[in-house]
Amino acid sequence: MKKILLIFLIPIACNMAQPKWKIADQMPYPVAGAQSLVWGNLIYIVGGYSELNQQNESWVQIFDVVSNSWGEYKDMAFARYGLNAAIKSD
Repeated sequence: MKKILLIFLIPIACNMAQPKWKIADQMPYPVAGAQSLVWGNLIYIVGGYSELNQQNESWVQIFDVVSNSWGEYKDMAFARYGLNAAIKSD
């Protein structure tokens, strides 16, 4: 009896532990091949390829997870696609 009960409880416990996803605010300038970085409550999307403009971009977009809103940071000096990026703390 104990073995049968355990088999039925495992799927129930696994379903309860799954995270729930929700859709956030849409990205103002969608890009592919960008680099994403997380710093505190902010997600930085750096560079990437814009399908709309048909070119690599120098944009730095910021998503604030607390206010669920997008913003922009100053552009990079050169457009980048498929780049590597890191945050350096002083």
